Amino acid sequence: MSSGKRVCVIGGGTSGLAGMVQLINEGIEVVCFEKEARVGGIFNWGEDKNGVYDSVILTISSMLMAFSDFPSDDAKYWTHEEYLTYLQDYCKKYELDKHIVFNTTVTKVELRADKKTWLVEATSTDGTKHSGVYDSVGA
Repeated sequence: MSSGKRVCVIGGGTSGLAGMVQLINEGIEVVCFEKEARVGGIFNWGEDKNGVYDSVILTISSMLMAFSDFPSDDAKYWTHEEYLTYLQDYCKKYELDKHIVFNTTVTKVELRADKKTWLVEATSTDGTKHSGVYDSVGA
């Protein structure tokens, strides 16, 4: 059931993924722009060495770090790689990839003249331009 609402989520990290699931469950159309080639936010350790360092071990156990709708099978302290895998598995479970535009940087977020909707513009690394009007924007 669609609510007729559209929301733009900026970033496919922990909060972006959890937010997307909740919005989709409410029947809201969601588009997420993610600057990296995969989900994971600061837990992506890759070409640009984004956010986290290689030897990170989370200080909260997997039992508390896991989402309530996707609990962990064990009680341990995840490495950043294990948590990244967990986030990727969460994304697969809810088929969030079909709502995410990867390798894309948001370049503009502007409240429109109607004071009710937002214009969001983004550019993908291949040069593709994206522009849309949304009822709400979250990052």
